[in-house]
Amino acid sequence: MVTSHSSESLIYRSNWLKLSNPLICRATEVIALSNFFVPSEPEMLLDPVKGTISREITYGHCGRVKYAGTYWSARLYQPPRSVILLPGAPVTIVAVQDVITLLVIPSGLE
Repeated sequence: MVTSHSSESLIYRSNWLKLSNPLICRATEVIALSNFFVPSEPEMLLDPVKGTISREITYGHCGRVKYAGTYWSARLYQPPRSVILLPGAPVTIVAVQDVITLLVIPSGLE
């Protein structure tokens, strides 16, 4: 049996996929625009907040931070090459980049 889908149906399904799984949407956009993708400038927080490392963060590599009961992708803000943040370490969240990545510094350095 051959079925046909109207373009409206395909657009709806495409939008539903984007709404139901934003990670797939984001990955698709990055792959499609990989030659053009440039990270946005960080948006500095007026009042930095505290968080806790849940997955190790090192120079050049993202990790995870727990903030306000949720887990976020995070990386070091202006890191020296020797810093390693281990799980459980307190951090100060100083900026947000590309809507989903927190920029952190070790607590006590602010």
